[in-house]
Amino acid sequence: MKIRAIPISKPQFAFRNTKYWMTGFCAGRSAGKSKIGTIHISQTAKPGDPWMAISPDNNMIRETTLPTFLETVRFSGQYIDHVLSPTPRVWFRTIWGGQAELVFKGAEVPDKLRGPNKAGIWFDEASIISKEAFDVAIACCRFRGKMGPVLATFTPRGFKHWTFESFYDGIDESSIGHAYDREKVEWMQSKPFVPRKDTFLVRCATRENPFAPPEYVGRIGQNYSSTLALQELEGDFIEISGLIFKREWFSQTVDQAPIDCMRVRFWDKAATQSAGCATVGLLMARDSRGIYYIEDEVRGQWSAHERNNIMLQTARSDAIKYGGTVLTYIEQEGGGDGKTVIDQLITMLSAYPVYRWSTSTASSWKTKGNVRLPGDAKVRRARPFSAQCEAGNVRLVLGPTNGRWHRDFIEEYCAFPEFAFADRVDAGASAFNVLQSLGPNFGDVTATRSTEVAPQSRYGHTAAHSEGNSISRWGDLPWNQSTNNSDEY
Repeated sequence: MKIRAIPISKPQFAFRNTKYWMTGFCAGRSAGKSKIGTIHISQTAKPGDPWMAISPDNNMIRETTLPTFLETVRFSGQYIDHVLSPTPRVWFRTIWGGQAELVFKGAEVPDKLRGPNKAGIWFDEASIISKEAFDVAIACCRFRGKMGPVLATFTPRGFKHWTFESFYDGIDESSIGHAYDREKVEWMQSKPFVPRKDTFLVRCATRENPFAPPEYVGRIGQNYSSTLALQELEGDFIEISGLIFKREWFSQTVDQAPIDCMRVRFWDKAATQSAGCATVGLLMARDSRGIYYIEDEVRGQWSAHERNNIMLQTARSDAIKYGGTVLTYIEQEGGGDGKTVIDQLITMLSAYPVYRWSTSTASSWKTKGNVRLPGDAKVRRARPFSAQCEAGNVRLVLGPTNGRWHRDFIEEYCAFPEFAFADRVDAGASAFNVLQSLGPNFGDVTATRSTEVAPQSRYGHTAAHSEGNSISRWGDLPWNQSTNNSDEY
């Protein structure tokens, strides 16, 4: 059988041809990490070898890791067959003849990675896989009486992350020249490190991938601070100071939130269509224990007309699903034009409980280098929500989409405030701040799931809104009573 050659970059070639037990490909975004992982396995596996590819979750398996491997073996002529259930699995021809197989698993529940011995293991996007999952999985890496190779492809996450610690040991500078040869020492951010035994790490910047679109680095880089660009585009291990949210704070997921929670759908509007920023409508719930659930995200770059229709459809859907208990809040930035737009939206949503939430535009943005980044006001607004995330009081809801939107959501939070966009962070922080302002006993929020809710007849009056961050205590009253709020519509 003739195997069709696949073109690769120089750093990918270095990764492909190592003989170490653990080999890593640490690279910027779009540097070909998943691609070289698939090429390595397809050209390394021996006849009869069972390999395992581990991705952060099942969504990434089906959207990235599995499609990339299928594309690779089909291009090379090695493809034999594959199945998607109960566990994704691909059978392919090896370069020595015969066949091997690759099974794909998500790392959400580390204990599920236990199982039969594997000839080799590949961790795709390893930096967003937990250390626990890594430790459980590598125990399966034994086949035919020896430990098989371990591959890790990832974008760096700092010196304290397990992906860095798996490849490097920190040393005392005074030991250089005595305990350690100078040529083996690598300096990163003015600190000396030496490679760990039987490991090899290939470093690759995005610009070193000749197969990426030529404009990619420029267009993506214009949205990063110079610090974040070192990590995301240069593939450097750096400690990013000032980040407000950490990835591990979003590790707790649930299938659904309790139905008797208090719920707020907060809308953070984009200023203009297709200008980079997006409109985000985030649904957040709080239960009686003070646990917060991020249930849903509606996000897009729409014209004003499209946005208004989506907001109306979302309010209608929320009312049906949660029995009319979801409170809708819309951000109103300073200025007369902002008030006029919110007035129109509140009128449009008058069948539902809708409020305005005023925010100041002062110190909302700053310029760092040539990049417009979130300013002090946005950071201050996010800190209370950040504290609850750190305390373990926030859950992501998988819901009917199985958390398909979680990955991009977490990425934006972890990059804040070194990333040019903060739509999701603004929406989440504001939804949290609204729930905090409403207090722990804000009315009767008991809801019943129904498909026959008529919102106008349920409320008994049109929705109110509040000026500024002073909340009209409309929910303190029974749902079929009206308030004396003179600012009602």
